[in-house]
Amino acid sequence: KYTVTWVDGNGDTLKTEQVAYGETPSYTGATPTKAATEQYTYTFTGWSPAITSVTDNATYTAQFEESEITYTVTLRNYTGEETRATVKVGDVEFDNGSNNDTGVEMTTRYDGKFTVSCEIACVVAWSADGGLTFNRMIAVEDEDNEGTYVFTLPEGARAEGAIIAVALKGDLTLDGFVDSTDSKQAQRYDVGSRTLTSLQFLAADVNVDGEVDSTDAKQIQIVEVGKKKFPWNKEEE
Repeated sequence: KYTVTWVDGNGDTLKTEQVAYGETPSYTGATPTKAATEQYTYTFTGWSPAITSVTDNATYTAQFEESEITYTVTLRNYTGEETRATVKVGDVEFDNGSNNDTGVEMTTRYDGKFTVSCEIACVVAWSADGGLTFNRMIAVEDEDNEGTYVFTLPEGARAEGAIIAVALKGDLTLDGFVDSTDSKQAQRYDVGSRTLTSLQFLAADVNVDGEVDSTDAKQIQIVEVGKKKFPWNKEEE
């Protein structure tokens, strides 16, 4: 008799058995598995080499087909328009409807990052809980010095149902405009007479100090009358 060894996709021995010369071995254990990675899952497809009758000791290794993990993410621009995008974990590829015609454009770069183009300074944020809590994203570079900024999708946003939202900086009401209503609402929040959603808070916190107060209200008021434009990132001020 000869030793036949069966090995799974992780390199672990599943089974070792003795098989007589001339007989064809047959694996009878549980379906072999291969541990998923951050980017891929694996489906068992067969054995290598092909199973033949025994003439010597033999080792058969499980083979797998890899499938890239993807998630459906919502892209929401500053007017509230939403599109769905299929995000591949490895390269952050927006496959479906990544562009829109209302002032914000999201595109994919070859290096696993994505860009947001907006003529006016925007807040870009992500949420993994359906929009209850948003987290600010800071641009990693200015791609063209003309309002196209590059972002890396955080791990927490690589999940089914995640939202990537873009809001105009200072647009506390999220209506697509920075006007007197926004500065007044920021003042009301500062004195405790109104509340803000997570995304509204990020839009209103124009100096990015983690608070919405009279300083933000004043800055919004200056912008609304055309005396100043907000920078995209705090460090540009």
